[in-house]
Amino acid sequence: MYNAKISDLIRQQLTHGSVWVDKDAVHPQDGLSQALRASGAERPEFVAALFAMLSDDSLPVRTGVVAVLREIVSDIGAGNVARVLNAQRTLFEGVAPAWRIQHLDLEQVAAIAVASGLKAGDHYGIQYLREISRERDWGFFVLDALARVDGQWLVDHAKGLVSHDHLGVLEALSPDLQLRLIDILSPYPPELSDFYTQAFWKRLPPDLAQQLRARMWPEG
Repeated sequence: MYNAKISDLIRQQLTHGSVWVDKDAVHPQDGLSQALRASGAERPEFVAALFAMLSDDSLPVRTGVVAVLREIVSDIGAGNVARVLNAQRTLFEGVAPAWRIQHLDLEQVAAIAVASGLKAGDHYGIQYLREISRERDWGFFVLDALARVDGQWLVDHAKGLVSHDHLGVLEALSPDLQLRLIDILSPYPPELSDFYTQAFWKRLPPDLAQQLRARMWPEG
């Protein structure tokens, strides 16, 4: 699966931005993303090369790989990416990217990518995101994924993790867990009654929406 030519091209792109050039490209990963989308039958070789470079010593290379990680995490598996992030924490935690990407910390961007590709039964990926959610001040970014595949755990640990205005968590839970989460977090601040708009409530079954509202603001 390893293709030395593709690996060298990726490294050259992320170091100099000189391989896949486009007038609309701003950063080196822009050309890489374009090449990845057009890779066709060579996609597995691209993915294998990028995964191998995730823990590269070169910060520009690592930055570029992290920047496109969401595009390939489903090919690699969220848990496999999490293993690298755990094993090589000093390469990511608190490390500023070589240029501006989605966030100011490589670990944060990578962890959000893991969350985007998390699937039920991925025990390592789930355990990694549980830890991230509790230990990082930006851990709320991964809560929607945990609500989707690990809802029972998240509801059990909701106090101190889930804020009253985290709509994504509530929407990702099953109805029984939605009700339980509301019971744990209630009462909700009165000023948030306008934050939960009609557009939000219309996405829920009417009976469930009524039950949730009654529990969130029991005083009416």
